[in-house]
Amino acid sequence: AAIFAIAVLVRLANFDHDPITDELYHILAALSWNETGRLAIADGEYSRGALFTWMLAAVARVFGNDLQAMRVFCVLIGSGLVTAVFLGMRWIAGRSEGWIAGLMLAFMPGAIFLSQYIRFYSLHTLFFWLAAICIYGAYFSSADQTRKRLVLSGSAALLLVVSFHLQITTAIGIVGVLVWLILENSGRLVSFFLRLSKQKQWIVIGTAALAVSIFVLLLFGPLKPIVNMYRWSPAWSANDQPLYYYFLYRTQYGWLFALWPLAFVVSLCAKRAPALFLGTVFVVGSLLQSFGGVQAERFNFYTMPFFVGVLAIAGAQLIVNMRRALRERLAVYSRSSVTAPRVNAATTAILVAAFGFAIFSTPAAELSAKMILDQRISLRGVDRNLYWSRYSTSWTEA
Repeated sequence: AAIFAIAVLVRLANFDHDPITDELYHILAALSWNETGRLAIADGEYSRGALFTWMLAAVARVFGNDLQAMRVFCVLIGSGLVTAVFLGMRWIAGRSEGWIAGLMLAFMPGAIFLSQYIRFYSLHTLFFWLAAICIYGAYFSSADQTRKRLVLSGSAALLLVVSFHLQITTAIGIVGVLVWLILENSGRLVSFFLRLSKQKQWIVIGTAALAVSIFVLLLFGPLKPIVNMYRWSPAWSANDQPLYYYFLYRTQYGWLFALWPLAFVVSLCAKRAPALFLGTVFVVGSLLQSFGGVQAERFNFYTMPFFVGVLAIAGAQLIVNMRRALRERLAVYSRSSVTAPRVNAATTAILVAAFGFAIFSTPAAELSAKMILDQRISLRGVDRNLYWSRYSTSWTEA
């Protein structure tokens, strides 16, 4: 409840910003659904993410054709995503990791923006995250928990279907999960391979090479439409920029992104299973998105819970180690004149100050603060009116 309340309060700040053109797709289609039973816009129809549009139509039916009511609905979805990340991380990694990941996502500028954006990106991320967590839980369920495994597997399948309905990029996320499953079982696969005779090893290698060759040939034949769809982009999108997300995250998250690979290593050493899961989905998803045709921050947003998950595990481990070392040092310096509670309080104060300064020194923290405080001033010398103005066009111009 606390993490949900924090997320809602953050997302209600500067709530009355100007509407964004793309929001019209769902709003007009939702209003048309209530009036005619069709997802119509003028003479056409907008069926993309129809589930989200139907949900907006239900909101409009209850609260009237009110833009703010629809935006509150999106805020609740975005806050629900923060809560789901908190709960998921608490389940697979620990309570501290859940709080760190939840708070990072709660104050992430892109997450704040998409929670006020009347489109389906936050909802898609919520469904994909839940599906991935269910897959993780099903995989690590013990052999005698057949019912639990079936429930989690069934839930994951249903969530993936809904997620795919909202965004086709779910397919890329699924590839990330499959790569994780392969890596998770790589030890068993290698052991099985080494136990085979030399002749059988060559048969396995030849079969694998043949399968890869056939797949490559299919990509230039029957599967070429899928490749074209993967590489396609509209005129407005950043196309053929494989470093798009690298530069975006480096600029926006600063040292947090620069040190992410190191954090991944630390998290693997601390808690290998959840770290490998989170890191693999983020890396594979971001790499495949980078070489796709359509590139924009919101299209890769579904990988960001996995990004903060790795940072949360590494951060929690760092805090534990630093807290232990600081307590020992402070106890030595203070000798017996200072009680243990005071040593603990001093340790906490030092860690809060150190980590607070580090976090608030990132461009993302500055951007989030400006969004929340509605400070329409330049960001790092770049003249722009807040985050959402990157996408904003007056409705009268649309």
